[in-house]
Amino acid sequence: LTGYHDTAILYSVVSPPIGLFRLQHYLEKRGTSCDVLDLGLTAPDINDENNENIDTIANFGEYGKLIDQGYYDIIGMSVDQENMSYNLEILWNLRLKIKKLKKRCILLAGGQAATHNYKQWIIEGSLDAILLGFAENSLLNFCQEFARKPEAPIYTFARNISGIVYQDEQGKFVRNPSHILTEEEFRELNFTEPMETDIPYYKYWGNK
Repeated sequence: LTGYHDTAILYSVVSPPIGLFRLQHYLEKRGTSCDVLDLGLTAPDINDENNENIDTIANFGEYGKLIDQGYYDIIGMSVDQENMSYNLEILWNLRLKIKKLKKRCILLAGGQAATHNYKQWIIEGSLDAILLGFAENSLLNFCQEFARKPEAPIYTFARNISGIVYQDEQGKFVRNPSHILTEEEFRELNFTEPMETDIPYYKYWGNK
């Protein structure tokens, strides 16, 4: 999911989160199911002084029910520094939902803010890990490793994944740099895959 952006705060969402739809396409093309929730489309008036309900601030809609039912194994959020306080409220809400589940669910974050400020986001956001930069392959590898070892501590399999930050058994931060792309990989990620991606522009620009 993605949180609030400048355009959402001004009540005029004009562009879909292309990065998240790229991630979804990349995962599903390789056999991993994925949903995308853009909170910018359901954002309440966060400047309303009477709006004190965290569930209203983080309006997950139908996806909230799926989370409560334990439908998801991994939940990831694209965060931004400018709206950090609101993003943190959303992450805390997600963590509270996860703690009530009878199954394990991982909470991740990504985006430019998370990449450059990973320690604060992991600590303050109660995150299990952060994915760095363009995270298509890193997220896929994480999903695959988690599927193979669903009960294992993250540090036991994250060490083999590039483009990730996590905490080891002593709580120390481990940062694995992103894999350097070959020319073929770069073309696939930045041309072939985006051209194949089905982005629901009608949700943003269609008649309401």
